[in-house]
Amino acid sequence: MLKLKSSHAVPCLFSLTFIPVSFVMAESAIDETVVVTANAGQSTSLLDAPATLTVIDVQEQSKYQMTGDVGDLLIDAPGVSVSTQANGSRGVRIRGLSSDYTQVLLNSRRSYTREALWRGSDNALSLTPSIAIDNIEVIRGPMSTLYGADTMGGVVNVITRQHSGTAEGAISVEGQYNQGDKGGSGQIYGLYFSTPITDALDYTVYGNYLDTDESFYSDQSSFTKRRAQENYNLVNSFDYALNDQHTIDLEVQLSNEDQSGTAMYRGRSYEQERQLQSYTLGYDYQSYLVSVDAHLYYSDFDVKYDIPSSDITEQNYGGDVQAVFFVDDHTVTVGAEARNAEIENVGITGGSTDRTSTAVYLETNLAVADSTMLTLGGRFDHDSLFDSEFTYRGYITQGLTDNWSLKAGAGTAFKAPTMAQISPSYTAPASGPACPAACNVYGNQDLKAETGTFSEIGAYYANEGTSANATVFYNRVDDIIQQVERSNGSDGYYTFINVDKATLKGLELYAEHQFEHVGFDASYTYLDAIDDTSGDRLVGTSEHEASVKANWYVTYDTDLFVRAHYRSEVRGELGNNDVSDPYTTFDIGMRHTLMEELELKLGVNNVMDEDVSSPETYTEVIQGRTYYAGLNYAF
Repeated sequence: MLKLKSSHAVPCLFSLTFIPVSFVMAESAIDETVVVTANAGQSTSLLDAPATLTVIDVQEQSKYQMTGDVGDLLIDAPGVSVSTQANGSRGVRIRGLSSDYTQVLLNSRRSYTREALWRGSDNALSLTPSIAIDNIEVIRGPMSTLYGADTMGGVVNVITRQHSGTAEGAISVEGQYNQGDKGGSGQIYGLYFSTPITDALDYTVYGNYLDTDESFYSDQSSFTKRRAQENYNLVNSFDYALNDQHTIDLEVQLSNEDQSGTAMYRGRSYEQERQLQSYTLGYDYQSYLVSVDAHLYYSDFDVKYDIPSSDITEQNYGGDVQAVFFVDDHTVTVGAEARNAEIENVGITGGSTDRTSTAVYLETNLAVADSTMLTLGGRFDHDSLFDSEFTYRGYITQGLTDNWSLKAGAGTAFKAPTMAQISPSYTAPASGPACPAACNVYGNQDLKAETGTFSEIGAYYANEGTSANATVFYNRVDDIIQQVERSNGSDGYYTFINVDKATLKGLELYAEHQFEHVGFDASYTYLDAIDDTSGDRLVGTSEHEASVKANWYVTYDTDLFVRAHYRSEVRGELGNNDVSDPYTTFDIGMRHTLMEELELKLGVNNVMDEDVSSPETYTEVIQGRTYYAGLNYAF
């Protein structure tokens, strides 16, 4: 049950996603689901994975749900809160920690574009169209030993479709009509194509184009609710197999994001443009004794603001290497990383700043008994701004029976402030209710690095179409960084400070049952996230969140779904302590196969037009009642 396999077994993961989930779960238990994120890219079963993990079948869910980006597919996951900001970007909170603490991976690889931004970019979530994704693995809880310091909250690993050996592709078109708000309608187009060029060379291209109108608050039409967006993303990759064991790959990513608002606050207009070019050269070696994965990368990220006028350029380059050794039923993973980041023309004050970071790590998975796996790992990080930090984790999975499993783990994590947060010369524009003219966010050179201790214990059950799990977690974070307002004359002046301590504890529940033609799943999260110094709830967090969904597989060609999502009140940000009202939204949708290659989806999100959004709170906005329709053509 606990045997680990080399990454040659990974393709079996992707084959699961093409079977309707009702039939998958009726015939096999969830412990047969294969995952890779929690174990250094090596495949293992979901029940045995050394982490609290959720697997999302994207090919199944995207058939009937609105899928503007990856965030739309994460709503039902326990412990995960997906929010939409007024600037149009999406954020993913895991166990109360914001998206700054969540690393979004693409095929287990990191992206580096955060230093120049203090908020407002969701490039990692919007990069990949759903037609190019096989599944998404969500780890709740830190994975610092394997994936670095930005994973205090957890990891979202987007796993794309693999080469099939033949030419194949898909095109998707989706339109959205926002009836609940004034404006906010739009459309998104997706493309995926993969083909062998020679017996050894494969080519893949995928991308999307998003165009949405600006929307306004229905009761405060002088304020922009959500900015207009025009984004495109394009990824090209080449994979060349030198032989059965050695592979070289090259990936080129191009992205452009435009945002604009005509009435942000006090009648001000706003415009922002982000451009990204990224190049990655990879090498992979596979054998029965060792697996090696190495990368060299370079990225150029440019951000332009019009208020105040500024052009910020971030350049990243570096490399990483990871080797996994297989010794009987045990594995030993060793790795090293090095990275340099430089920001030029910092804010509106000019100048430049840079940082260099390096890391080495070691993690072992020991099969100490037939049904017991012990994971021990450690990581040493050196940062030119914060010297050195050592983080570690320990995890144990215990199979009780074929249907029951227990998991428990503890560890530490570390996160250095970004250069945008710590550089005193950095300035970025902001919008808020206290902005009579222009609001700005400034760096704070007195910031400390954030550190934390984390622990969890969970129980898992799976048996012939029924699965359930419960996890309790307790986390302590020291010197957590938050944004606050400071007095600075007539202008809104915001900066970052360290909160002395914060405690985040909670409970996550999930249950699923599949009948022959109907499936139900439900998740619930209780979160107590408190600033220990003030006693206040951390901004952007809610105490209760729940989701219930039902799928009816009417025929092989037609599916229907309905979902209810509840979230309790959320404390606001941008310098006030207002809280939003609790709310419940309802979504309905359907999928119908028009012909073998063509599928239609129709639906309504937020059927009751629930809206607690307010420019006075500004933590997040809720899109009003939205009708959507889409076509997906596979070839």
